[in-house]
Amino acid sequence: MRGRPLPWQRVHIVGIGGTGLSAIARVLQAQGVSVDGCDRVNGPAVDALTTAGVPVHIGHDPSHVQGVDALLVSSAVPKDHPEVHAARAGGVPVLKRRDILPHILAGREVVAVAGTHGKTTTTAMVVHMMRSAGVDVGYIVGATVPRWGNAAVGTAAPFIIEADEYDYMFWGLEPAVAVVTNVEWDHVDCFATPAVYREAFAGFVARARQAAVICADDPGARAVAERAEVPVVTFGLAQGNDWTAEVQGTTPQGGVRFRPIRRSTPLPVDIALPVPGRHNVLNALAALAAVDALGLDVMSMASHLHTYPGAGRRFQRKGEVADIVVIDDYAHHPTEVQATLAAARMAYPQRRVWAVFQPHTYSRTRAFLPAWRDAFTDADRVIVMDVYPAREPVDPEISGTTVAAALHHPHVLYGGDEEATVRLLIAHLQPGDVVITLGAGTSVQVAEALVKELRRRRSP
Repeated sequence: MRGRPLPWQRVHIVGIGGTGLSAIARVLQAQGVSVDGCDRVNGPAVDALTTAGVPVHIGHDPSHVQGVDALLVSSAVPKDHPEVHAARAGGVPVLKRRDILPHILAGREVVAVAGTHGKTTTTAMVVHMMRSAGVDVGYIVGATVPRWGNAAVGTAAPFIIEADEYDYMFWGLEPAVAVVTNVEWDHVDCFATPAVYREAFAGFVARARQAAVICADDPGARAVAERAEVPVVTFGLAQGNDWTAEVQGTTPQGGVRFRPIRRSTPLPVDIALPVPGRHNVLNALAALAAVDALGLDVMSMASHLHTYPGAGRRFQRKGEVADIVVIDDYAHHPTEVQATLAAARMAYPQRRVWAVFQPHTYSRTRAFLPAWRDAFTDADRVIVMDVYPAREPVDPEISGTTVAAALHHPHVLYGGDEEATVRLLIAHLQPGDVVITLGAGTSVQVAEALVKELRRRRSP
């Protein structure tokens, strides 16, 4: 389903290797737009785009904007970027995601999934259920999902999109169904206070045309629901929600088993979710409620959660060597880390769990330092890496050692950079241990390098 014709024939994308922009590049290409882009470094997303026929330059140059109809940039690109300067000088419009999404999604029945935590997994669950049931939905997910990738234009009317709050991206959407998994202050460099953050979500829900699916267990999301002008469908594990669940325990593989309940009536299906943790039961309830709010047959789709394959960097098992399990997760907020480690404890109750944490951005680390102190209770050992700065300048008062010293945990080590952290793990790991790397930066490289080194040491 192409929708309305797009107003550009050729679009250049700065930061095309990012999860959000690489997905948009795929959808634009499928809609007949000539797309190319550039990024600072190569990576899996760049390789995948190149394979799909999207030219990608490594490095930035003003010549990249010659002959293009629009320049699409990530929120991290500064106003004085040479390609932005060249585009403005040549009269080429410079767009962000919120500017381009209304054109891409025109005429579609959009389900937009927002929230501080869980939006990637919830979006991926909706996509997996609908695609597995034979509905050719379009979608944009902020991670790679096995079988489905991170984007497709689709031929059916629905389009499922992960609605990112950073830089108010989700204000570029007018969804039929708006989903809010939770609202807990984050992105402190963009939203100065918790109140400003909540207002952003209220503005997102105000754009919904048909319904809002909101977690009433979460105080921030509940406050947003009270201001909604469309019908609200609630979900959560507390009694009184429109959608709730009877959690029945873990599966033999470490996942979680539950029965969904819709408006006090249990659905006649017990779901064995392959991914662990009570937070993923909430994500699954959000996905089921969204499908239901869209007017589709939820029963024909619910059983497909049995085969949900997970999403990249969401409790992603990277390998098991010499009885040491290595998992990577994108968690980089105190609440996310707590939920991930609680899931690990549920999945591996008898094993020693190592949490390898890379703080993400100085502003977030500073703002949430008190909350980090007790975030690692479910880990037996904690390693804190150097801060990943992302788009921020160095803050000399905040470092990995600052965080390590602040934790209320009996076994904390400072890890340093990626290579030093791998060496530290190799020196301390024992058979039976579970290692979980946590962070939105380069902590995944620790997981991958650790698996590689463990295999090397095991080889004759």
